[in-house]
Amino acid sequence: MTGRYRGVALERMIGELVPYLRGWANYVGFSQWRELQSLDSWIRRRLRCVAWVQWNTRGKALP
Repeated sequence: MTGRYRGVALERMIGELVPYLRGWANYVGFSQWRELQSLDSWIRRRLRCVAWVQWNTRGKALP
């Protein structure tokens, strides 16, 4: 869902991720808080990669 070259807007990607992340966070709850922190940092890094690729390729024609 967080592929760098997926071809969807960042806002749409976040909108699709939110239900999954909320469900997973509610499922594990506070029992695995450290897992949630590492997942949060991983998701943020992936979204930064997507934002950077979209910013860098905006307006360029693909061959």
